[in-house]
Amino acid sequence: MGTWGTGFWSDDLTSDIRNDYLDLLRKQVPPADAVAKLLET
Repeated sequence: MGTWGTGFWSDDLTSDIRNDYLDLLRKQVPPADAVAKLLET
């Protein structure tokens, strides 16, 4: 895991989760379903 600062979004894990969530929303997946899919992985 890499980090590049002290902010919440400043590490690989949180950045990856955010990007995956936004990708699901762009694919018209409802927000609750997107969260459920992320929690499964």
